[in-house]
Amino acid sequence: MIISSRTPEGEPSCCSVCGAVICMDPSRPAGDAPCPSCGHLLWFSRNQIARVDFEAGQTFDKTVAEQLSRAGNELSHSKLLLNFENVAFLSSEAITELVKLNETIHRGGGRLVLYNVRPNAMEVFKITKRDKLFHIVDSEQDSLASFD
Repeated sequence: MIISSRTPEGEPSCCSVCGAVICMDPSRPAGDAPCPSCGHLLWFSRNQIARVDFEAGQTFDKTVAEQLSRAGNELSHSKLLLNFENVAFLSSEAITELVKLNETIHRGGGRLVLYNVRPNAMEVFKITKRDKLFHIVDSEQDSLASFD
């Protein structure tokens, strides 16, 4: 699982000063974090966008879902995008954790968006009637547009 943030300037995973590709978490409470490459202080607003990409072949199980929930507690005020492109299987425990994450994000004033959901995973969402609970779109571009 890779969690990345957008800098205030809007460039995904890129330092606004040195241009280095970065993957970092802002400090708590949300505010700033140094670029690991040049040390420039990057500021994060309460409206930051965080994206989670799951690694290929990774099973979306309770362990992964719990890691997401911990991240969600720190990013509860954020716009959180989950890229399901590499998710081939969802356990019932994972869906339960996703529901909790969704509630945490909404309580904090943020929004959770799922995208690139594969047909077999989408079928699980439909069978459990969770497709109505989550905001699910086709692509990252659609997920970003849903925040406008």
